[in-house]
Amino acid sequence: MSEIKININKIIKNYHTLREYAKKKEIIITPVTKVVAGDINIVKKLEANGAKTIGDSRIYNIVKFKEAGINSKFLLLRLPSRSEICEVVKYSDYSCNSSVDIISIINEEAGRQKKQHGIVLMIEMGDLREGVSVETALKISRRISKMDNVYLKGIGSNFACYGGVVPSDNKMRTLSNIAQNFPNIDWVSGGNSANICWMRNSNNMHKINHLRLGESIMLGCETLSRKPIPGLHLDSFLLISEVIEFERKNSIPDGEITQDAFGKIPEFKDEGMIYRAILDVGRQDIDPNGLKPLKKNIEILGASSDHLIVKSDSKLHVGDKLEFIPNYSALLRIMTSPYIKKFYIE
Repeated sequence: MSEIKININKIIKNYHTLREYAKKKEIIITPVTKVVAGDINIVKKLEANGAKTIGDSRIYNIVKFKEAGINSKFLLLRLPSRSEICEVVKYSDYSCNSSVDIISIINEEAGRQKKQHGIVLMIEMGDLREGVSVETALKISRRISKMDNVYLKGIGSNFACYGGVVPSDNKMRTLSNIAQNFPNIDWVSGGNSANICWMRNSNNMHKINHLRLGESIMLGCETLSRKPIPGLHLDSFLLISEVIEFERKNSIPDGEITQDAFGKIPEFKDEGMIYRAILDVGRQDIDPNGLKPLKKNIEILGASSDHLIVKSDSKLHVGDKLEFIPNYSALLRIMTSPYIKKFYIE
């Protein structure tokens, strides 16, 4: 069974460093745990180190947090579906929303549960994921003001996710200008880890006072170019996989080529005979393009559902362990996979 070593201390150090830097800019950060599949051990440590609000995209994870006795506030990042409104109200304190119909149902359910629920109204700023126009947001805001059991916690936007749009200073100024139409809100949430470069390089935060940070805390990089953030750990997570075959084989297949198991026609570079190792992990558990081998003489060639295939310039043996640092895409699959054993280092 492949393993993932999780250095919680490094994650927490990243969180402290980013939180202190944001504090100097008068910005609150909400750590986001969706890439680690709502890992309870990590969330408990974040709470113990002062995380007053924790964000996750799955209500299932937030239910786990509550049942584990975690007392932080919880922000549901993914827009709630109609079928999960009861759990959203019961377990989360705030949720991102863009539909007045869903907000109305949240209001009704919050009334039944005798609770107040905070709405973060998402504004479309060009990335074309969730969000509504300013005109629509103003109409929704007026509707919210007439509801008894929900209130407008803040407004927010998303960048560098679906559309890859950069959260530039101009975008932040525009969102801040929009915020003037929504008095008495707590959060003007400018975005995610893609906003790190803007936060570090700009002297004027305008009205932005909140960011939702996941990848930067977990992996120590910003998300525009995946460059390391100074002072942060890049190796909080380490995938360890075992060699289950090592043979000298041809670098190109022998026979007529058609689609592989995933519907793509593979391409190969003719390097003659090479040493190839097969490891006990595959696309079901990882993104092979998102792994960085720690050994310099290892090159990832590809993967099937259950096997990772690598080229090695030196001899390996069956049973040897190889280590990889995962990027966001690979970590997302690793932490979701029940087939990868998790070890925690504190």
